[in-house]
Amino acid sequence: MVIISMNSTKIYLAVTGVCLANFLTALDFAIVNTALPVIQHKLHATSINLQWVMNIFVLAICLSLVLFGRLSDKLSQINY
Repeated sequence: MVIISMNSTKIYLAVTGVCLANFLTALDFAIVNTALPVIQHKLHATSINLQWVMNIFVLAICLSLVLFGRLSDKLSQINY
């Protein structure tokens, strides 16, 4: 088992980054959900089209989460 000692500044910075990312994700979902009626009216979309919009949005969020998680793992191995 490898124990990495980190000073408290780095720990608080990491926790702040995770909290900020969580807040921005929730904000993005709120924005997209608020915009759905406007999208439906302006583009004459059906409810199925709106479901596709939300599915693609969730897929993009999930793929970016996996991508940036893998990137942070690689960068943490280089830096420590």
